[in-house]
Amino acid sequence: MEERKKIHLNVPQLLFYLVQCSINVCIWGRGTGKSEGPISLFSHDNVHRMPRGNGVFLGKTYEQLLTRTLPPVIKGWEKLGYREEVHFWVRKFPARKLKIKRAYVAPVDATHYITWYNGSGIYLGSLDRPGTLNGLSVDWLAADEARFLNRERLETDVLPILRGNAEHFGKLSCHGSILFTTDRPRDAKSAWLNEYARLMDPELIETILAVQVKLLRLKEELLTAKANNQVKAQERLSRLMDRYLADLNELRTGAVYFSTASTLDNVHALGLNAIKNLKRVLSDLVYRASVLNHEVNKIDDGFYGLLDEEVHGYDAPNYDFIDGLQLNFREEVKKDCRWDTDLNPLQPLDFAADYNAAINSMVIGQRQVGPVRNKYRFLNALYVKHPHRLKDLAQEFIRYYRYHPTKEVNYYYDHTAVGTNASSDISYADEWVSILQAAGWQVNRHYIGQASSHHSRYLLWQLGFSGDPRVDEFSYNRGNCHQWQVSCENAPVKQTNGSFGKDKGSEKDPSVKPEDATHFSEAGDNLWWGTQRYRLNQTEGAFVDNLYG
Repeated sequence: MEERKKIHLNVPQLLFYLVQCSINVCIWGRGTGKSEGPISLFSHDNVHRMPRGNGVFLGKTYEQLLTRTLPPVIKGWEKLGYREEVHFWVRKFPARKLKIKRAYVAPVDATHYITWYNGSGIYLGSLDRPGTLNGLSVDWLAADEARFLNRERLETDVLPILRGNAEHFGKLSCHGSILFTTDRPRDAKSAWLNEYARLMDPELIETILAVQVKLLRLKEELLTAKANNQVKAQERLSRLMDRYLADLNELRTGAVYFSTASTLDNVHALGLNAIKNLKRVLSDLVYRASVLNHEVNKIDDGFYGLLDEEVHGYDAPNYDFIDGLQLNFREEVKKDCRWDTDLNPLQPLDFAADYNAAINSMVIGQRQVGPVRNKYRFLNALYVKHPHRLKDLAQEFIRYYRYHPTKEVNYYYDHTAVGTNASSDISYADEWVSILQAAGWQVNRHYIGQASSHHSRYLLWQLGFSGDPRVDEFSYNRGNCHQWQVSCENAPVKQTNGSFGKDKGSEKDPSVKPEDATHFSEAGDNLWWGTQRYRLNQTEGAFVDNLYG
């Protein structure tokens, strides 16, 4: 590009841009510009240093790439002066009349591909869609939200594809280069990213920065020589710069750059008020991990201590539908039930809710009847926060499941949903039924009585998480139910006189974001209790005493 573009980078972004080794790990806090900074800069440089080469954007899910990774990356490219449909084409090839060369090894179909004006390309690949990675041979890789990646899958299925075009770019430090970006790993499964810290040579990084400083000074001298028409000086400075660039390439090759940054590193761009707001609304654990970038771990022995994302979680995006969408990456993508493949269109939906002034939440599920054993899935978790109310949550449910052909729901609720209060003469349960029926839904009411004790819920969840055949086999859609999962992972357990209880202190803590508090877990408790308790065919007291009998 001929036009020079002046852009602003915060300190971590600038350091990354100058260093860029063969292996780069950026563990940065919320709001530091991971996608808009390192990923857009890294991909931009590789696209131009290796014309007609190929790279890959990697995500845990393809849906993640479309909804969370690509929009800020494209915004970063636009800040550099590039325009979609002019300099790059997302999920399509440019018109033939433009006569743009394709990559040395280009795909036949561009559904999972970005084409650049110089023939370079970027594949869109994800672990949940092996077909987007099979058979690829690429020159570089950038993985967003890397702490969610399965390390074994990464090493066996993904890293081996970094083998392309060595005959063209094999001498460049960027050939075979890798970038991982993420916020702070919070459990043992993602701690592998921290191992790169000990592989970095700080003195080598300082040397790279020193060479970059020298190159910047030489560029300034070269500009002055050109302005004064000093031909010999220009030739001398150009040769000297080529020598330093060769040194820089050699220093970067095989080197590791491990970078950590907190949101405070971007305070001049976000503003101090934004940092204060994050402190005010985020839980302490999330604030320390995502904003301050401190090393923290989730509660391992919590109320839902046996909940395991890898054991109980699954992904179920409907890519046959998603692939046909014409997405605008500059606008928020609104999902609905057509995005999901785990929904049985011929069955009613089950749901339970939690009611609170700060947040109204619901968890939606379905039972899957099996030949030997039934399975129960949490399909979705929806919520609205103040000033939105229950009626707004109901409308969001109606919008999301507009295309579900079986307009029938089983509504599970306890005594907390049947009372009235000073501000309303209609109960929560009646309000739910009224709104859904008005929208054409048949509502089957399942009153489960007095709210169950925490101890009984704890034991019933133990059965579900451990795979006990006395209840349905439990699983949850981790893409749709992420906020329910966060609520559960941050719920401590307390033990009093031999009984287990849930510590719900987060619900009264103004520093805790409502959706991170235990409100959401309560909705899940009611749904699990309502759909599973009857199977034990015992009273609550006998249930507690004889659960493991």
